[in-house]
Amino acid sequence: MLLLRSLLPFGISQWLYSCTRRIARFSVGLLTVVVLSSACLAEDDRVLHLVPRDALGAVVIRSAEGLRQKLESLSGQSGLPIPDLVAQARTASGFTDGIDESGNIAAVIMKPPADDSSPVAVVYLVAENNHAKLLESVNASPAENGLATAGVRNRKLLIGSKGGFAVIAAEKFRENLTAVLESAESAATELTPLSDRMSSADVYAVVTPSGLQMLQEKLLQGLALVKSRIPASQASDTNVAAGLAVYEELFHSIDREYTHGFWGLRFSDDGVRFLKSGMLTSDGTLQKISLAAGSASLSQIQTFGDDSFVFGGVLSVPEAMSNYLTDYSMKFLTMYMPNGGLTEQDAQELAELTRELMRGMTDMSFLFGTPGEGRPIYENTYFTLRTPDAAGFLKQYEQVIVRMNEVMSRVKDSPFKYATSHSTLDDRDVLELHADVSGFLQNQPIPQTRQMLHRLFGDKGEVTVYLTAVDETTVVGQYISKERLAERINQLLSNSSGTSDSAVAATRALLPKNSFGIGFWSPAGTIRMVRQVVSGFMPSAGRLPEFPESPPMAGALSFSGGRIDLDAVIPAATIQAFGQFVRSIQELRQRRQ
Repeated sequence: MLLLRSLLPFGISQWLYSCTRRIARFSVGLLTVVVLSSACLAEDDRVLHLVPRDALGAVVIRSAEGLRQKLESLSGQSGLPIPDLVAQARTASGFTDGIDESGNIAAVIMKPPADDSSPVAVVYLVAENNHAKLLESVNASPAENGLATAGVRNRKLLIGSKGGFAVIAAEKFRENLTAVLESAESAATELTPLSDRMSSADVYAVVTPSGLQMLQEKLLQGLALVKSRIPASQASDTNVAAGLAVYEELFHSIDREYTHGFWGLRFSDDGVRFLKSGMLTSDGTLQKISLAAGSASLSQIQTFGDDSFVFGGVLSVPEAMSNYLTDYSMKFLTMYMPNGGLTEQDAQELAELTRELMRGMTDMSFLFGTPGEGRPIYENTYFTLRTPDAAGFLKQYEQVIVRMNEVMSRVKDSPFKYATSHSTLDDRDVLELHADVSGFLQNQPIPQTRQMLHRLFGDKGEVTVYLTAVDETTVVGQYISKERLAERINQLLSNSSGTSDSAVAATRALLPKNSFGIGFWSPAGTIRMVRQVVSGFMPSAGRLPEFPESPPMAGALSFSGGRIDLDAVIPAATIQAFGQFVRSIQELRQRRQ
């Protein structure tokens, strides 16, 4: 846990460096992604019965007219023009009559014929109320063997009908279209565990085992291509090799962890929700974590106060679940240790120490606050831990850190070194954890990354975390500033109910109540940090307009019935703020021209 926390600053710096140059385009693109994703995601029980069991997956719009109305509402919320994608698609395709406006539109994704070089074959299912009029709208020729033909935009289409749907495909995918028409086994039965997700989404996509296998193959092929194109001068770089090894392990784990995948979008007056689910294999690590988690959920949201923040999160950590998480994370940490310096014995010892470190912890929260102008970037960053015995936990914490440092001292070229000391704050004993990451900074080959890391850690590459018991069951840890630690203590004591500020609470209310982990991201706090911190070595970042104050976006994780679910939400007020922010950028560009 401590090691992962020490790695967090590097992840933040990499994210900042890669994102801030494109922050304006990201803001413009966010709503576009929401809309374009909606045009190619969806699902409904009725149409699923027409999807062959051996298909790779399906992409469905549950109601064409319903989607049009919701995109129109989204455009009104954001104040930005959003095109009527359904109408545009209908005009482009030529199918103007005979379509059931309230019905489904689906794309069945299949393996292409053996003699075709296309990556996938697509067969479209369109709900119809008059097949003859639909054929007439595209001047289709009379049907032969049950299939009519039509020329649309210089493409020959085949058109059939099944179960109240027009079945349409390019002529080269005749074999796939026939398979859909003749299929007696559908994907619907195996997807029953996802029925609640499908029925709650306006648009969504599902991927079958065959689809996951193809996805895995394509990802591994792409990774192999990346490896082949790495210059010889970088191929021996341990950071590059470690990064590629992590991706390779993740790609190989797809079919070990999942049987089916689901992605969906739901539009409503209170915001836009992104839904993601994975049906888990019976013997995968995620299924073991799911069983270990049991019915764990967050009973409360620990206070985030009124401070501006970039991101924060809360997590329930039952001991059995944390054990599996520790083993999983140690696998990747071993990959990242330079020159293979972390032996299997060292990794096992670190894993056991981490389990001991987390023993007794019930839940935790973390907040990366927006730093003040010219102040250390981590000055407003802190975490809280809940445990039955706060004083005993801190004593155990220090003992484990000392033993961890002994292990890390044996690792060749270890980038992490730790030391502990004690001080007092208003008669409270304060455990000071000193992390020396100077070796980590020295291993960075990219000058801009080194510059960012020095801004994060200082020229000496040292970070101090101050920990103390707030009460019998709460531990708080504050980065950099002991003075800020006093403020955190007062904040927690004055808000013993554990409720958060109104903006965070409003977003939390939009998420499932049985979540075991929630992450919050504040666009306003992020832009404020970019303006204050990154502009020091990237002047263009300082010219960004302020992002309007608005509730944070959030995502919640939960386990349910042999699957893992992610529910993310962009509140309506934040959608409006994105629209205002985009218009501010457009006005700024116009003034500069």
